[in-house]
Amino acid sequence: MYISQPVDGVIYFASRSHRSVKLLWRKLVIRDHTYDTVIDAHTVPKRVRHKAYKLFERDRIRARAAAVGYYAAVTLVWIATAIATAHAQAPTLQQVYGPATVTPGCRAHGCGYSFNYVPPFLRWLPPPPVVQYDPAPQMMPQPLLTQAPLGWVYGPYTLCTDQSCNMMYVNVAADGLNVRANGPESPVVGSLANGVPLVPLQQQGKWVLVAPACNLMPTWTISVTAGVPLSVCM
Repeated sequence: MYISQPVDGVIYFASRSHRSVKLLWRKLVIRDHTYDTVIDAHTVPKRVRHKAYKLFERDRIRARAAAVGYYAAVTLVWIATAIATAHAQAPTLQQVYGPATVTPGCRAHGCGYSFNYVPPFLRWLPPPPVVQYDPAPQMMPQPLLTQAPLGWVYGPYTLCTDQSCNMMYVNVAADGLNVRANGPESPVVGSLANGVPLVPLQQQGKWVLVAPACNLMPTWTISVTAGVPLSVCM
């Protein structure tokens, strides 16, 4: 309830029920000692009404904050209770998998490890059947196949894999390296992509007679300069 200061010999009373936001006003005339049961809010001075509304608004905000805090506390208590119950009901890792088989502080291979333990939920299963495998077949060494000469390539466009240059591979700043039939002025018979390994057979100046070190296959790409297919390793 709100009780105002005397205003022109009149004291105003304001109250509000829980189901309504409107204020019920009453007044008391000091000189006549008359008390009106209910009066119209518009007859109350504006400054008195403003003070009453501010007072009731603060009370309403406090009540709402208290209700929010109460429900938040109830929710937190419920969550904590549910978590504690879940922890109490859930089995521990030791109950599921048994005691630890590794010595604490041991991280070396074969130190304290034991693989004979069977978890409780697997003990009722029958042991797996013993499977016998045939011995692995002995691989006979395959004879080294000699490749036929492929043609002549320009040596500076290749790189050797060792100091003796027993093997080389194509390394050219283009799509492929042209292969000529019988020497520098002979026609181009093919083109090799970068990275194709080669076996050098003979050298004349900067030109090298080579044989492929892998099985070649065409890429269905035609050399623009020579019109021959570009080949790569299978």
